[in-house]
Amino acid sequence: MTNSPSMTPGHRVMTLEQIALIEKVRALGIAIEGVLNEVADRHRTQRTASEEFGEAADDLADHITVAQPERWLAMARTDLQCGLMKLTRAVAQPEFF
Repeated sequence: MTNSPSMTPGHRVMTLEQIALIEKVRALGIAIEGVLNEVADRHRTQRTASEEFGEAADDLADHITVAQPERWLAMARTDLQCGLMKLTRAVAQPEFF
């Protein structure tokens, strides 16, 4: 965290409190990214299992095809990134579009 107010191009001068809040949002983003990566690892493990075990894994392969977990993960990633950007903007309060 910074010890003095910061000026970001296009933003007004922020207070130490605002900078601290933005740092909390950034830390939250890092934690969320870690969970998203864990879910992606699980999907890779499932997909590998469905490909390695032939007929025994047909049900799993069919389930993955129907459930589309990678698609949902990608949408979650985008929505969460947008939410964090919106939260940062709510704290920074820029005056531009």
